[in-house]
Amino acid sequence: MQEQLMPSTGTKLLVAVSGGIDSVVLLDVLVHLGYKCVVAHCNFHLRGTESDEDMAFVTELAAHYQVPLQTINFDTTQIAQERKISIEMAARELRYDWFKELLKSEQCGAVAIAHHANDAVETFFVNLVRGTGIRGLLGIQATNEHIIRPLLHCKRSQIETYAREHGLNFRTDSTNSDTIYVRNKIRHQIIPPLQEINPSFTETMRRNIEHLNDVSEIYTYFIDDLRTKLCQEEKGITRISISKLQALPAFGTILFELLQPYRFNSATVNDIMQNLDGLSGKEFYSTTHRVVINRDTLEIEAITVIDNEFYTIDSDCRLLSHPIELTFERVDGIPEIKKEKQCAYLDADKVVFPLVLRHWQQGDSFVPFGMTQTKKVSDFFIDEKISRLMKDKLWILTSQNELVWIVGQRIDNRFRVSNETKSTLIINYKE
Repeated sequence: MQEQLMPSTGTKLLVAVSGGIDSVVLLDVLVHLGYKCVVAHCNFHLRGTESDEDMAFVTELAAHYQVPLQTINFDTTQIAQERKISIEMAARELRYDWFKELLKSEQCGAVAIAHHANDAVETFFVNLVRGTGIRGLLGIQATNEHIIRPLLHCKRSQIETYAREHGLNFRTDSTNSDTIYVRNKIRHQIIPPLQEINPSFTETMRRNIEHLNDVSEIYTYFIDDLRTKLCQEEKGITRISISKLQALPAFGTILFELLQPYRFNSATVNDIMQNLDGLSGKEFYSTTHRVVINRDTLEIEAITVIDNEFYTIDSDCRLLSHPIELTFERVDGIPEIKKEKQCAYLDADKVVFPLVLRHWQQGDSFVPFGMTQTKKVSDFFIDEKISRLMKDKLWILTSQNELVWIVGQRIDNRFRVSNETKSTLIINYKE
């Protein structure tokens, strides 16, 4: 328990309890420390009868501790479709929005979440695998506005020991051992060998993450200071001096940080970097903004996006029915490949979920199947004689902001199957 972040024992706490071992231990500890607790449980209805059994268990648990209970039911799948976001993101938004409401209605001082040290380490590796800047390597924070995580310095083994010694009952999520999920694969296949090398691996990583947090504060301070010196805003246009930018060390990284609030990804920033000394007037786009090279200045302005629809696709998705119909199947090895534009065969280990389905945007580029050089999607449309009307209706499938497939047209060569492919992701498009 991290005593330095805990409020006084007179503070009423909202305790998020799923029924799993972590949240059960957290509740038991807080109750025995004398905190006034209100249990909050969300039923997301994602695991059939298991979800209902979890709610029944938490109801009995709250009665056992004689603490108030608040429960809520969500049709998470439907809400995710309505909001056009992933199920995971929908569950997160629903959960934390509800917690904010309960903080007021129950007059609680904070929400206690049962994340622990192993969760923080796993989050570090999840972000590392997917690709991230320094912020993504900070793991889970001990406090965040009204959220506290009292067990963040506790290892999973310590929590399990506590539960055993105190005779605590808890629920086990049947999906926790399914290594189809990235986090579970890291938990069960990546971290154990590292613990063999260093038995104190979790504690070592916890200290590493603390050091990274310190580095991040210094880094953020430096970037914020540069932002005030380099960025000049006037009438909705932000200008960055190219000569002043190029005079700085690692100015490509600095430019990425300066453009990140405007949703420019690393690929587009690299493209801008390569054209800093090029012809004036060249334009680059994110989903919300445009950068124009104007002599010695980068000019940033918001754009009016005609169609900014996007849909996230999680690794457990087998059928996407809206806005287009896509089916997903993962098979071992390389199957017999049908040469049809409506079917994409991808090396499953090169595709990182969640995928994003969206319309093409100015500045999009990829490596067309069979080629080795990058090509702008707009040039590909010209070469393929795709009309303006047709290209505006086409959808793009991306992984970590990298184009994977112009749906129904061409996959990116970097994601193709090869002799080294161990498993294939097959995506079928039904027009």
